[in-house]
Amino acid sequence: YDQVMARYADWVRSLDGEEIKVVDLRTPMIRHLKACYGPKDPIHPNRMGHEIIAEAYLQFHNQHRSAWAWEVELRPWVETF
Repeated sequence: YDQVMARYADWVRSLDGEEIKVVDLRTPMIRHLKACYGPKDPIHPNRMGHEIIAEAYLQFHNQHRSAWAWEVELRPWVETF
């Protein structure tokens, strides 16, 4: 299944541009793969996995405005599509 996720992550990163910024959550999760998923559910992250995801978003959100964002997308919940 990780091969599927790797291909999907590559596709999502290909969308990165001036209008869309993409967050790379896969890389920090891979570093802690066994701790991020339980033995019964290798698809959905557990609490530690969610903490790693939140940390990635917080690092982006807290960076200075002049910082260059490589792979992050934050959108307000009120945005309409």
